[in-house]
Amino acid sequence: MEWKYAARGGALSRRFPWEDEDTIQHARANYFSAVDDEYDTSPTDEFHPTYGTGDFPYTSPVGSFAPNAYGLYDMAGNVDEWCFNWELGSENFYRIFCGGSWNYAARGCRVGGHDVGSPDSSFSFVGFRAVLSPDSL
Repeated sequence: MEWKYAARGGALSRRFPWEDEDTIQHARANYFSAVDDEYDTSPTDEFHPTYGTGDFPYTSPVGSFAPNAYGLYDMAGNVDEWCFNWELGSENFYRIFCGGSWNYAARGCRVGGHDVGSPDSSFSFVGFRAVLSPDSL
């Protein structure tokens, strides 16, 4: 899947889209920190302390966290991203979304993880990423 390739940023054996750690913290992503998640080492719990206040939803501005090695921002947390792929066994019914979001725990933010939803649904925690091929420039 293209999304997973882009999210990894060349880090082939990592859980998250950064190369130096296999854990996640609020310093790296906008997600829901849960103390029972083994990958989560954030010193702050629940919603991100900067974006978990005020009006719903709790999204953060693009570029609030460091990019991966490919220069892509927010590949973990903030909002899940719709992908072109269908869930195997439920083609034409459920599409895949990846990346986790502001209301997902660390497990949902892993590069290898995904969730599914009907493409005619809308969610406050799912968006999409516009992509332009370098050949189109």
